[in-house]
Amino acid sequence: MKSKKDELEFDVMPAPGNLGPGKIFDGQPPKQTPKLRYWLIFGIVVLLGVLSYLVYAKYFAQTPEDAKVPDITVNRPAGNADSDKDGLTDAEETRFATDRAKADTDGDGLADGDEVNIYGSDPLLYDTDSDTFDDGREIARGFSPLTDSKGAAQAAELKKWADGITKFGLHEPTPTTLKLKAAASEAESGTTYENKKFGYAIAIPTVLAVREGTEGRSVGVYVKDTIPDPDIDFDPITLTAAVKVAGQTLQEWVATQYPPGDESRIFSEIEVNSLKGQQIRGIIGEECAANKTFFAKGESVFIITLRCNDLASFVELYDQIVQSFKFQ
Repeated sequence: MKSKKDELEFDVMPAPGNLGPGKIFDGQPPKQTPKLRYWLIFGIVVLLGVLSYLVYAKYFAQTPEDAKVPDITVNRPAGNADSDKDGLTDAEETRFATDRAKADTDGDGLADGDEVNIYGSDPLLYDTDSDTFDDGREIARGFSPLTDSKGAAQAAELKKWADGITKFGLHEPTPTTLKLKAAASEAESGTTYENKKFGYAIAIPTVLAVREGTEGRSVGVYVKDTIPDPDIDFDPITLTAAVKVAGQTLQEWVATQYPPGDESRIFSEIEVNSLKGQQIRGIIGEECAANKTFFAKGESVFIITLRCNDLASFVELYDQIVQSFKFQ
């Protein structure tokens, strides 16, 4: 029989190693994963997901616009390209045999596109109706470039021009040509420029203006109401004073400064107001070919230059200035 002491004693926990089959305790507390580790793993997964989405959206995903418009710019034909901005596309230039790199192929002062679309003149002919007046001059003064007539263009033709201008617009050099050639006949009623330092004078059409540089040694002539280039040498027409060797003739000086050799140049003698001079047309420069006229007085040489002789709108004005040159 057990005592009360024996009855109160009991095993709270079996001794290690004494568990039989189905034991659930081996002497070490069961391992458990802390909650912090779960949150850490969860956070890493979320961060990787966000980063992956951002990379995909920036470098791989297409916007709706990207999906609708495939990138075909490399092979897209430039069907409306107008390289010289004369109103004709490059494809049309090929069809009309005009120069896609030159706005005025025939040099009459009218843009090729304006001749084709507005005036109906031939962009390959300087004088479409062969009446000795270039197309630009005729149109500027209200005459038809299509008919050899002394009368002005008829109302129907003038309306056609107006409608064409409204529809297509004008392209350079046409606007400049119309302005200058229309005023070219005004040379006689224009102003007279006098260079007091070197003692010469020229007539200036009212459409042009004059400015002096280097105390009158260089003179620039440009279109009135326009802002000229800071360098007078870039004006369409310039007059420059130079010096030749004592006893040297003007012809010898010109041959020394501009020796023959370029077959495209045209040398000629000229007489203006009882003055004998020299003239060269087609002096090749970096940008364009120039015309130059030379007069002499004592040891001084005076050079009148048309900077670009393909500026048809200035050719007539240049010739008028040359013809008006005189010493005072």
